[in-house]
Amino acid sequence: LEKQIMAGRGAWKSASPSSSNGLIPSPPVPHHPASQPVALGIETNAAINTGFNGGRAGATVSNGAVASPPTGLNSTTGFGASIGFGGSGGGGGGGDSSGRRQGCFRCNETGHIARDCPNQPSGGGGRGGGGGDGACYRCKETGHIARDCPNASAEVCYKCNQPGHIARDCPTRVGADDAAAGDPIVRETYIPTELTVEAIARMSVKTGVNAPIFDQIEVELTGSNKPPPIKTLQEIGVPDSVLKVVTDSFKINRLFPVQAYAIPIVASGRDLLACAQTGSGKTLAYLLPIIKMLLDTLSTDNTVFNGVCYPTSLIVVPTRELATQVYDQCTVYFKPVGLKVQRIHGSIQHAHLVKCLQSGAHTLVATVGRLKDFINRNLVSLARTKLIVLDEADRMLEQGFQEDVVAFMQSADQRRQVIMFSATYPHSVQTLAGSYLAQDYLFLSIGRVGKPSPDVTQEVREVSQGDKVATLLALLAEFRDLEPNGFGERKVLVFVERKETANLIGMLLCDKGFEATNNHGDRPPAERQRAFSEFRSGTTPVMVTTNMMSRGIDISGISLVINYDLPQDDSSYVHRIGRTGRCGNLGRSISFFDPNADGPLAHQLVGNLRSAQQPVPEWLETIAEREGCSGNGYGGRGRGRGEYRDIRRGIGRTVEIIDDSFGLGDGGGAFQPRPADVPNEDDWS
Repeated sequence: LEKQIMAGRGAWKSASPSSSNGLIPSPPVPHHPASQPVALGIETNAAINTGFNGGRAGATVSNGAVASPPTGLNSTTGFGASIGFGGSGGGGGGGDSSGRRQGCFRCNETGHIARDCPNQPSGGGGRGGGGGDGACYRCKETGHIARDCPNASAEVCYKCNQPGHIARDCPTRVGADDAAAGDPIVRETYIPTELTVEAIARMSVKTGVNAPIFDQIEVELTGSNKPPPIKTLQEIGVPDSVLKVVTDSFKINRLFPVQAYAIPIVASGRDLLACAQTGSGKTLAYLLPIIKMLLDTLSTDNTVFNGVCYPTSLIVVPTRELATQVYDQCTVYFKPVGLKVQRIHGSIQHAHLVKCLQSGAHTLVATVGRLKDFINRNLVSLARTKLIVLDEADRMLEQGFQEDVVAFMQSADQRRQVIMFSATYPHSVQTLAGSYLAQDYLFLSIGRVGKPSPDVTQEVREVSQGDKVATLLALLAEFRDLEPNGFGERKVLVFVERKETANLIGMLLCDKGFEATNNHGDRPPAERQRAFSEFRSGTTPVMVTTNMMSRGIDISGISLVINYDLPQDDSSYVHRIGRTGRCGNLGRSISFFDPNADGPLAHQLVGNLRSAQQPVPEWLETIAEREGCSGNGYGGRGRGRGEYRDIRRGIGRTVEIIDDSFGLGDGGGAFQPRPADVPNEDDWS
């Protein structure tokens, strides 16, 4: 499959570097018709003498030899190409077809090169153009070039027009929120379209038929002076106009346990570290208390002073897709009471983000990298931020953002309230929490933390690597044909391990007539955002993606999750299949198991299926027994050993079993927990 698709795309392989002639490979360039006077893309081993006057060279060449990709023009020996690029000061000087250096291209004298030229010609290009007089184009003084300009105050980045750095070091780069430093700098031009309340509500998950199952789950609350759980949303104290959005727009007709416990804790001003299984309503558990806090404490609507935005509350998430989702929900809930929410994350035009911030933000939704950038550039300050939410904090640590999280937490008002939410909280996250949460913070763990939702029917199919494509096509066709109108409002999420695989499978599905897209971290920002929006709205009901879409994404209609490639860790498997079966809705997951590659994962899958009380295929049990590790994998370890429990010693722990349902209206459900206070003296070593 890969060979066929890559052959169709005309993959180009660069020439190998040669120590004998100094050849270095060049990147692919677009094919130019022979009629165009472009001397690029000549396949040759001869020296190509290039004269760059005022242009920015893409590569450093030691002896003038450059290897270019084949473009249909061929030469074997003795060919020299002349290429001249004029700078801002005038036209460029061309090269010499003989392939020999003819002296300084500034003054045309021999004995020195342009960099050491004692003469300052008027015009004729030169390095940086010289403005026509050989002067530095930054400070307009003579005696040096822009690269060596000693006047730091003259440095203004031509990409973002901000002082203090040059374009090469511009912090506004693609993937600043979820990629490592050093990625290519690409100017972002995407400006998102603001969605209507109706569109946002339509794309959000509604309460499902299996919601009552949450009434029988275990709740563990650690800490002292615990606020009691609420029974109805009316107890929060938010305006009826907000509650109307909850019940009418989002069709939420009950409280989930994480909301019943977390809302009063956050509303009381306590710091909180909360663990709850995926799809259990964590976002609403912090949004409603934020609204109450903002309405109770705001004395002015002005959150911008001297061009700096001072948000009252901050929500930090690991990915731009999750930032978009949380921002949209804030927009809906904030609108009835006139509160302002803004977002800053990668893929959106910088000038647009700055313009939005200048209009004020009571709540700011941000990704880690972009938040750090805006704080460093004095566009955002956390000096007046009263509440900080870290959503999916474990993912931030997994992505290597711990130093960035520490940096912006230290810049915030130390009297701020901190809330951490996620579906898993290993020791690393709890250690971070201990550094920035108040000493008396509460730890909340609800339900099957770290386990698949019981509302997801898990299926494992034995599929060899060579049969995966055919199996996927047949499976999607079968799923599409279940209803007369095709996929309808149903969506399918296909997970793969590699970005290249996501591209290939996405292309193949489109070629086979499926309305599909793909998404991963290497896609251009605008395309990545567009793919997410189209899948979310149902325009393209099938998405092929990597683990990037496995966390926190809450999209209505995802009925099937397919693990084309199995993940290699427990957390990723739980989060992947957790994109379906959310908030009491039923879902289904199908995982392709390749016996030749996935053998070590067999025992993990067996443990997961058994913990969810679902049937285990005999062939999978056989492989698990052969591997000799039964019971130690994805779901085979249980809750303990501190992975999903409070690691603090000597803290009282309350375990409660919920007997009855939570209601939204008067008398809509009694809450009668059975508390059992037990000391937290477990040996976590």
